[in-house]
Amino acid sequence: MSARTIDIAIQLLGSNAFAIKEEAGGYDLTAYEAAKRARGGGRTLIQITAGADDDLAPNVAAMIAHLEKVTGNDFGRVGVLTIIGTSNSSFLAVALGVALTARAVPIRLVGVADLPLLPYGRKPPVPGVGRLIPIDGPSMGLGATANPVGRVIDLASRKVTARPLSSTPPRVAVAGLTAERRVNIYQTAGNGVKFTKNRPDGSVGWWWWSDMKQGNLALGEVHGTIDDWDNRKLSVGTWNSDDDALHVALCGVGLTRLREEVSAELAKFPA
Repeated sequence: MSARTIDIAIQLLGSNAFAIKEEAGGYDLTAYEAAKRARGGGRTLIQITAGADDDLAPNVAAMIAHLEKVTGNDFGRVGVLTIIGTSNSSFLAVALGVALTARAVPIRLVGVADLPLLPYGRKPPVPGVGRLIPIDGPSMGLGATANPVGRVIDLASRKVTARPLSSTPPRVAVAGLTAERRVNIYQTAGNGVKFTKNRPDGSVGWWWWSDMKQGNLALGEVHGTIDDWDNRKLSVGTWNSDDDALHVALCGVGLTRLREEVSAELAKFPA
């Protein structure tokens, strides 16, 4: 081996502003270090942490430039590469995965926790992917909880909440991202629907909705599955809980689970 192999673990955290830092990522590296010793070293681990801005294109460009720097402009030196993200930064994890796939860089793991699915799509769109508008509308048949005025009464608390439930979660598709493993951890307790005259296709009917906000701006963010990914639904609360609190809880639990996945992948580098 003419140059030291570089293993790279990238974590992208929530709604934090984008700023690249090389710092410990909270992984358990016990097995990784043991494997290195058993195989005579020859590897370096770079741990990168960042957030994500609304406009992701400059973030992707900056991260690619940083990876070129740490690899000496030689992606052939990359060993195990993992990318994980939570909340808004999940979009950057996906966009970065697509950008690296286009450069033929092998990726071991891409993982996201509560990837936001916005009812009318993300603005600006995710570079290389698009707006990620949910593919299907809510299923309001057997197993759903809904009524024509779009309100449900919780008899125990006498709380009236505009959050009727679909019997199935929303789903999206991500093209152009190749990785050995793609993991999506999500919750649906904060999901809801509303009856609208203007669904994304212009039709009238039920569409996705929630109480989630960004400041005073209503986002209606929901969460669900990604086609052809390892989708793992977790329970972090009940449907009549605060939507933002459910999202925060899932991101916390999801980040812990994804760090465990990264720790395991780092220890499985080839002999």
